[in-house]
Formats: sequence, C-alpha cells, structure tokens
Amino acid sequence: MVGSSSVASNTLPLPTNFQGVFRTLVLEEVTTGKVRKLYDYVGRVAVAWSGNDFIIVNDYVNKKTSRAMVFPVDPARDVLVLDKVQMSSLIPDEQSVHLQQNDHVFVEVSSVEGTALKLRVWGYGRRDASGFRYVCRYDLPGGTAVCQ
Repeated sequence: MVGSSSVASNTLPLPTNFQGVFRTLVLEEVTTGKVRKLYDYVGRVAVAWSGNDFIIVNDYVNKKTSRAMVFPVDPARDVLVLDKVQMSSLIPDEQSVHLQQNDHVFVEVSSVEGTALKLRVWGYGRRDASGFRYVCRYDLPGGTAVCQ
C-alpha cells in the first residue's frame, strides 16, 4: 500500500523561508504492518505499482521539470532516478541537445514492459519554442536508453 502524510512543525518559520518536509511517500506491507519511508517530496507525484518488484514515481519537481524514480521493493537495492541530466548522458548528442538547451524538460514513466521502462521525455524552451517529444525505452538491467 502506498500513501502520503503531511509533516507539521512546532516552530513558525519566517514567511520567506521553507523548513521541514511537506510530504512523505511510504510503503506499507499489509500482512505485517511494517512501514518503510521511500521518499520525501514537496510538489506533486504520480505513483504506480509496476506489477512486479518496483514502485514507479513521476515527481513533478516544479513547473519546469519532472523526474522518474524507480523504488525497488527490496530495500537493499538502489533507487533509480531518471531526470534531465541522467537522460542527457544516456542518449546520443543529437537528442540530448534538446534536453540540455531547453529549460522545461519532463521525464515520465508511462509503463513497465518486462524489465524495461517506457518513458515520455518532452519539453520546450529557448532551443525548441514549439517543443520536442521522445518516446524512450530504458533497460533496467543494462542501464541503457534508446529514444525515438
């Protein structure tokens, strides 16, 4: 079971300063009641169960960017973060230039297909005023991506 909670503070911050964590994504094992904290976030997230061993999160960090995160159910495994910087390093230069030279770039998981993630990578900005859009496939075991 996946849920979120708000954290309150006993001290009042100055109006221009943010303090504390606003929301926490947790994983609850229904049979035992064990709860594990996955991630603290500020904005909005979309969360999905992959149907196997992962929880998929699209984190809408702000109005200009989002990132995809893959949380393994097994706590001993590392969390995967796919964002503008990570995706730029995985795809060819002629594609990564669109990520690097635009200030609005969004990376979102749309589905899980076996051991691969299907991603939507899109955005707009200085380089692409009318926008750009890729459909990408990220191979989980290999750590590689291919975009079209």
